Amino acid sequence: MLKFNALQSAKVPESIATKNQNVTKDVTKDVTKETEILSLLRENASMTTTEMAQRLSVNRRTVQRELEKLKKKNCIERKGGRRYGYWEIHG
Repeated sequence: MLKFNALQSAKVPESIATKNQNVTKDVTKDVTKETEILSLLRENASMTTTEMAQRLSVNRRTVQRELEKLKKKNCIERKGGRRYGYWEIHG
Protein backbone atom coordinates (compact mmCIF):
# COMPACT_ATOMS: atom_id res chain seq x y z
CA MET A 1 0.00 0.00 0.00
CA LEU A 2 1.24 3.51 -0.90
CA LYS A 3 1.02 6.29 1.61
CA PHE A 4 0.91 9.95 0.56
CA ASN A 5 1.50 12.99 2.73
CA ALA A 6 -0.38 16.20 2.00
CA LEU A 7 1.60 19.28 1.17
CA GLN A 8 1.82 21.76 4.03
CA SER A 9 0.04 24.40 1.90
CA ALA A 10 -2.89 22.03 1.28
CA LYS A 11 -3.60 21.37 4.94
CA VAL A 12 -6.41 23.34 6.55
CA PRO A 13 -5.63 24.48 10.07
CA GLU A 14 -7.96 22.99 12.66
CA SER A 15 -9.06 26.42 13.91
CA ILE A 16 -10.39 27.35 10.44
CA ALA A 17 -12.19 24.03 9.99
CA THR A 18 -13.88 24.40 13.39
CA LYS A 19 -14.79 28.03 12.70
CA ASN A 20 -16.57 27.08 9.45
CA GLN A 21 -18.67 24.45 11.21
CA ASN A 22 -19.92 27.01 13.74
CA VAL A 23 -20.99 29.44 11.00
CA THR A 24 -23.49 26.95 9.60
CA LYS A 25 -24.90 26.28 13.05
CA ASP A 26 -25.37 30.01 13.73
CA VAL A 27 -27.13 30.66 10.41
CA THR A 28 -29.52 27.79 11.01
CA LYS A 29 -30.23 29.08 14.50
CA ASP A 30 -31.14 32.57 13.16
CA VAL A 31 -33.48 31.17 10.53
CA THR A 32 -35.16 29.00 13.14
CA LYS A 33 -35.77 31.99 15.45
CA GLU A 34 -37.30 33.94 12.57
CA THR A 35 -39.56 31.01 11.73
CA GLU A 36 -40.58 30.58 15.36
CA ILE A 37 -41.39 34.28 15.71
CA LEU A 38 -43.47 34.25 12.51
CA SER A 39 -45.33 31.22 13.84
CA LEU A 40 -46.10 33.04 17.10
CA LEU A 41 -47.29 36.11 15.21
CA ARG A 42 -49.61 33.99 13.05
CA GLU A 43 -51.03 32.57 16.26
CA ASN A 44 -51.48 35.99 17.91
CA ALA A 45 -50.67 39.13 15.89
CA SER A 46 -50.85 41.40 18.94
CA MET A 47 -48.34 39.38 21.02
CA THR A 48 -45.77 41.51 22.83
CA THR A 49 -42.02 41.06 22.61
CA THR A 50 -41.99 40.04 26.27
CA GLU A 51 -44.55 37.29 25.62
CA MET A 52 -42.60 36.07 22.59
CA ALA A 53 -39.38 36.00 24.61
CA GLN A 54 -41.04 33.93 27.33
CA ARG A 55 -42.51 31.48 24.83
CA LEU A 56 -39.17 31.06 23.00
CA SER A 57 -37.05 31.04 26.18
CA VAL A 58 -34.81 33.85 24.95
CA ASN A 59 -34.09 37.44 25.98
CA ARG A 60 -36.50 40.17 24.95
CA ARG A 61 -33.63 41.87 23.11
CA THR A 62 -33.14 38.75 20.97
CA VAL A 63 -36.79 38.94 19.90
CA GLN A 64 -36.42 42.65 19.11
CA ARG A 65 -33.36 41.96 16.91
CA GLU A 66 -35.20 39.22 15.02
CA LEU A 67 -38.24 41.47 14.53
CA GLU A 68 -35.97 44.18 13.11
CA LYS A 69 -34.49 41.65 10.65
CA LEU A 70 -37.98 40.56 9.59
CA LYS A 71 -39.05 44.20 9.12
CA LYS A 72 -35.99 44.91 6.94
CA LYS A 73 -36.89 41.89 4.79
CA ASN A 74 -40.47 43.26 4.52
CA CYS A 75 -41.85 40.05 6.03
CA ILE A 76 -43.72 41.88 8.79
CA GLU A 77 -45.02 45.37 9.50
CA ARG A 78 -46.22 46.97 12.71
CA LYS A 79 -49.73 48.47 12.49
CA GLY A 80 -51.05 50.81 15.14
CA GLY A 81 -49.32 52.02 18.27
CA ARG A 82 -47.04 50.28 20.71
CA ARG A 83 -49.77 49.48 23.19
CA TYR A 84 -52.74 48.50 21.02
CA GLY A 85 -50.98 47.70 17.76
CA TYR A 86 -50.49 44.38 15.99
CA TRP A 87 -48.08 42.75 13.54
CA GLU A 88 -49.11 42.27 9.92
CA ILE A 89 -47.38 39.38 8.14
CA HIS A 90 -46.64 39.77 4.43
CA GLY A 91 -46.52 36.58 2.42
